[in-house]
Amino acid sequence: DESKRRSFDLILPRPNPEKDWPGLEDGTTYKFRLNAAAKLGEQAFSEVVLRTNTPPLSGTFKASPLRGEALLTEFTLEGSGWSDDPEDLPLKYTFGHRINGKTTWLVTTTDEVPQAKLKLPADSSTSTVTAVLRICDNYGACSEAVSEDIIVSLPNEVPMSVLGSIGEEFSNNLVEDESAQESLGLATSALDTLKAMDSKDQWEKMSLVVEFGLQQKMTELKNRVKDNPESLAGSLDLLEGTNDLVGDLEPSQETMQDLLSLKRKIVSILTGITVPENEALGVVSPGLGASDALKSLYYPSSDEALEAARGRPNT
Repeated sequence: DESKRRSFDLILPRPNPEKDWPGLEDGTTYKFRLNAAAKLGEQAFSEVVLRTNTPPLSGTFKASPLRGEALLTEFTLEGSGWSDDPEDLPLKYTFGHRINGKTTWLVTTTDEVPQAKLKLPADSSTSTVTAVLRICDNYGACSEAVSEDIIVSLPNEVPMSVLGSIGEEFSNNLVEDESAQESLGLATSALDTLKAMDSKDQWEKMSLVVEFGLQQKMTELKNRVKDNPESLAGSLDLLEGTNDLVGDLEPSQETMQDLLSLKRKIVSILTGITVPENEALGVVSPGLGASDALKSLYYPSSDEALEAARGRPNT
C-alpha cells in the first residue's frame, strides 16, 4: 500500500576526526537498520546491507625523460594496470603536473592504455616538476599517482613556431566545455614559463591570444546559459580555471568586466534574482587585484549550502 510508505533522506555528516567520525570508508560493508514501533508496543525492524565504492587500484605511473627544457621537451606520461569493478568502468585518466605545490591538470582520456605527451613549465632556471595522474571511476571515486621528480630548465629561447602551436592548442581546447579548464591550465603554464624567462615580447603575444580566447568563450557562455540554464556547468568550470590564470595574465579591465558579467549571470540563475550591473560582486578597484576579485566567487557545495546562500545579501 503506497499510502503507508514513508521516505526519509539519511544524510551522513562529513568526516570529523574531532568527533571520532571518519566517514564511510572505501570498499567497506555497512548495515542500516530501520526500527518501527506501534502505539501498543509492537516492534519490528528491517535491514539493508550496502558496500561502499572503492577507487581504482593497483596501477603504475611513469614519466620520461626525467630531464628537459620547459615548453620544448616532449615528456611522455603513461599509466598502466589500473583496475576497478566492471560496473565502475570506464575509468577516466587526467594527466597534469605539480610545481611548487600548485597542480595543473592538462589532458583527460578514457583510453585503456592511458598516455599523454606534455610540454612542462618551469618557474626558475632549474625547476623540480612532478607529473601527476588522477584516475576516477564512473561514480567519481578517484586515486592519484605521482611520478619521479622531473628536472625542467628554462630554455634560452622559445621559437615562435612552438609558441604558435601552444596558442593554437589553447584556442582549440577552449571551444569545448569539457577541455576548457585544461586549456586554461596550458595557458597558465606557458605564461609562467615566459615570465620566468623574462621574455616580455613573447609573454605579451601569448597574453593577447589567451585574452582574446577568453573573451570569445565568455560571450558564448553568457548567450548559452541565457537560453539554456542547464549548461551552467561549463561556466563554473571556466571561472574556476580562471582563478589561477588571471594572476599571470594581468587581464584588461574589459576582460575583467566580462568575467564579472558572467558571474552575475550565474548568480542570477542560481538564485532566481536578477543582479544589477552595478551590484558589488568583487568589482576590480585600484586596491583589488584581478585574481582577488575572482576568488570572491562562492561555489555552493551542496543543495543545502545553495539554499542557505539564497538568503544572504549580495550573493
